[in-house]
Amino acid sequence: MSYRLIKILTGVVAVSSLCGCSVLERYGIGTQRKEPVAAVPQAATTQQQISDDQIRLSEKVLSGEWNIYKVDGKEIRTEEDHPYINFSITDNRFYAFNGCNILNGDFTVKSGQLIEFSNMLATQKACQDSGYEYAINQAMGKVRSYSLAKRGQEFHLNLHDKDHLTVLTLRKHNLDFLNGAWRVSHINGEVCRIQDMQLLIDIPERRLHGNTGCNVLNGELSEDPDKVSSIQFQNIVTTRAACPDQAVETALLIALEEVETARRGHDKTAVLIDKNGRTLLVLTPVLRR
Repeated sequence: MSYRLIKILTGVVAVSSLCGCSVLERYGIGTQRKEPVAAVPQAATTQQQISDDQIRLSEKVLSGEWNIYKVDGKEIRTEEDHPYINFSITDNRFYAFNGCNILNGDFTVKSGQLIEFSNMLATQKACQDSGYEYAINQAMGKVRSYSLAKRGQEFHLNLHDKDHLTVLTLRKHNLDFLNGAWRVSHINGEVCRIQDMQLLIDIPERRLHGNTGCNVLNGELSEDPDKVSSIQFQNIVTTRAACPDQAVETALLIALEEVETARRGHDKTAVLIDKNGRTLLVLTPVLRR
């Protein structure tokens, strides 16, 4: 595995020859069965719906990967790769996974919260125990409109048929508040005395970059589609310099590996939490110059 090494400093960023500057510039730092499931019709909800004059905002929210949470009213539960739909707003294309095959095609969004999928193509892989494939394919073909709701730090997208019945419910974690550069202010409840211990969390690219105050670190982001506000840091690697505050660096790396969820804190901070609800890390934003 190759890694781009980014060293984040307050006001000054040293970038190795292997690192592209686009990540830094973006943040202004210093220099994602084949039996049909019986339909259970649901009436379309209107919770926090986006109005016609906010259609451009709804398109912005629509962009990106959504987990398919329910199909025909039935919650999707799987231990395999979770079905999803990824909306690309720039070219009005979608890319989806129905639990077995990959789908792609076009979609259109119009005022009045109208949406429709068209020109759908799919791979032809034969799968056993793919109980949602047929239902998802059928539901996508029926979609004519949508409603958008925000619940906590999640967006819920209900897709409705011509009779305004909900055929698909999609869910997307809203972790945009984590996107950017942060200084680690607390580790396991203790004040972090290393001022240069910083993290750059890149939500769109699902990457983690940072500086322990001594070593550069890089890693990947993932999420559990069944858990609200889920985020995990994986495949974390660091450079190997000997550090005077090795214990603090080790505590940071262990904490990162144990993170399960995130939430907003007070005064624009971000709080990273383990599976038992214990606060592992408190982050404060690095001001852009």
